[in-house]
Amino acid sequence: MAGIAKITQKHKEDNKSNFGGGKDLFLRDGDQAIVAIVASGEENDHLLDDYFQHTVNSTDVTTGANRFNSVVCGKTTGKYCDLCAKGQPSRRRFAVWMYVYFVYHTEKKRDDWKEVQHPAGGKLFKEDVNDFRVFSQGFGSRDYLWNQLVDIHFENEGLNKKKVRVKRTGAGRDDTSYSIQVFQNAPVDLSKDILVKIKNLPSVLDYITQKESDNESNKAVSLTQKQEEAVSEKPQAAVRTRKVSAPPSTVKEESSKPEVEVMESEIDALFKEELF
Repeated sequence: MAGIAKITQKHKEDNKSNFGGGKDLFLRDGDQAIVAIVASGEENDHLLDDYFQHTVNSTDVTTGANRFNSVVCGKTTGKYCDLCAKGQPSRRRFAVWMYVYFVYHTEKKRDDWKEVQHPAGGKLFKEDVNDFRVFSQGFGSRDYLWNQLVDIHFENEGLNKKKVRVKRTGAGRDDTSYSIQVFQNAPVDLSKDILVKIKNLPSVLDYITQKESDNESNKAVSLTQKQEEAVSEKPQAAVRTRKVSAPPSTVKEESSKPEVEVMESEIDALFKEELF
């Protein structure tokens, strides 16, 4: 478990080597989530951590479709990694627990997403979440994404002091970027019940390793005979095996509001000028 300073130091040291996203916060192009980061960013805070990840070419057991499967590298926990021994590159990523109030989507995917009017014109679709999610990403080109967290931690004396917006721009692998923006006039004010639930969250690293271990167990590990033989001889990668229970849901009951809203209530009004 490491804080902002320690993870940054480890990442810089590893840049000299050959190492080059359930309860997950997943955004599409143009989506933006209004959240409270619940990790403080200090050392020994298990709600924020970094890890190494391998991407393995695999096939879906049920459909036979070709897909990529993520595996946490054994060196994340200081253990032997068969994939590293075979020359498979890994990449450093970070993951952090967040409390997500809601997400603005550019396309409506579910009937319960409410249509809202964009202050500058046009429509968005608001998904009320009110629950915990894990945001996991790579450090970004020249660490641009990680450095946004570093700046938030430095300028606000912690990651969990003020509400933030997480926004995705781009749809493809090469044109996607994220921004993490602080709302200066919006201190985090979670209820006592939510604060108790934060204390009971599993470590973010346990969550990641368990999730990827569960995904791996449902897929064939390899597409080639050579890879299949290698997997049968040695474990794919070292992962933690402790079972992680999903955090309790904190979704609030929907209130009777107009089907089409203008972004003028609660957080919406406060952030209207800053959001867009």
